[in-house]
Amino acid sequence: MDFKKTISPKTLWYITILIFAINFIFKFWSVPGMSMYEDEPFALFVGQQSIPEIVEIHKNDSNPFTHALIMHFWFKLFGVSLVAGKLFSVLLSSITAGLIFQLFSKRFGFLFPLLASLLFTLSGINFFHAQEMRIYPLLILITVLSVHYFIELLFQPNWKNALKLAMSNFLLLMSHYTAFFLPLIELGILIFYIQTHKKSIKLFLISQFFAALLFAPWFFYAAINNMPTGKSWLQMPYLKDIPWFINRMATYPIALLNILLFIVISYLKLWKKKLVAGDYRLLLFFNAFFWGTIAGSFIISKKIPIMSDRYLLFATIGLFLAIGYSIHMLNIKPKTKGILSALIIIIGLSSITFRPIPENWPTKIEYIKKYRNNNELIFVYPWWSYRAFAFYHDKEAFEDYHLTTRRLSVDKVIPTNDIDFITEKIKHENSKTLYLVMYKGGKDEEIINRIKALGYNVSYRKDKLKPTLVQFKK
Repeated sequence: MDFKKTISPKTLWYITILIFAINFIFKFWSVPGMSMYEDEPFALFVGQQSIPEIVEIHKNDSNPFTHALIMHFWFKLFGVSLVAGKLFSVLLSSITAGLIFQLFSKRFGFLFPLLASLLFTLSGINFFHAQEMRIYPLLILITVLSVHYFIELLFQPNWKNALKLAMSNFLLLMSHYTAFFLPLIELGILIFYIQTHKKSIKLFLISQFFAALLFAPWFFYAAINNMPTGKSWLQMPYLKDIPWFINRMATYPIALLNILLFIVISYLKLWKKKLVAGDYRLLLFFNAFFWGTIAGSFIISKKIPIMSDRYLLFATIGLFLAIGYSIHMLNIKPKTKGILSALIIIIGLSSITFRPIPENWPTKIEYIKKYRNNNELIFVYPWWSYRAFAFYHDKEAFEDYHLTTRRLSVDKVIPTNDIDFITEKIKHENSKTLYLVMYKGGKDEEIINRIKALGYNVSYRKDKLKPTLVQFKK
């Protein structure tokens, strides 16, 4: 059954808009009540700065500046706020869901892209990062464009598609360096097209050379900021970590479903060719994109740790496309395909997991504002968590980014990593009441005990979610 013939382009657009709307409502409804978390304070703090400052900051960062640059203009339009920042991510993720369906339906019909789009919508890890003010929704959107233009270049080799692919892959690298896996896998899969798609291969090589030229001025910063130093926050992975990682990325049911479908299609391709249709090489490509990215990151992480679920989140697009394309390749009755697709969606629904928001800055800062008197000392540990503190404690100080720490210090808010400094400062000030805001564990109890040794008692402690807030009284 050719769905392209039975469903009009106008109906396809209606479905695309519906997919976008469902994703947007699903992902945005809880955003206004959220706290910022993890690296969002940094993204918000940097995004409000000038363009030259943004570029300069990322010359010393492990990732490039594309997201921060776009956020700069976004904040100009909608203001420097948490909701505005998260809205941008939700919008990109919702557009991506619609694009998966719209772009791939033009060549492959209705069912394959719809299934892939719904699996993306039901992905718990993609839901979590869709609400996060970070690069990942943008990276995934560009990933979808890269995969689409790569396939278009294969089957419609022209300079227009070559240029689109070049720009997509350039933007991939300028969004997140780990995205280099996708162009490499695109290159690798061309081995299977050497005899049949010589013009496509020629244009691909030219397009990627052009993308490399565009990226060349930034290559030096990419290299020096990602050298193996042993100081990464990521740990070197072991084989025992891979099952946990796969479950985190895909969930066991979805990953096992993908493996099962690949085995079935491969068997039918060899022994029951009448039961399969389509290009088996594309199925290899989609699977290589997901599984190859995980395997490659594991190998590289022995020297440079990059095996993080969010760093490799873009590869989940390969997984969803692989499952959808597997059903597309089955040369069986449309009704049977529909039943199989419904079962896959049920599996997706049953395996969806939602990660809780790990932080609650507003309630902690509200407590300080309510009970603090006479500019009592507040220690923020470690020092870099001052951005999140400032956002909720003094928004004007946060937006005055050149003087944020100075303005906080005038208010006796002291960001620091030095425990000895904390105790010496307490001795010097001799405050009757003081506050300690700690973002990460590890030395929490040591700091608390050092302060208690100075004659203070813990009068209030809240540590269910980050950060830990402790009020001391003498």
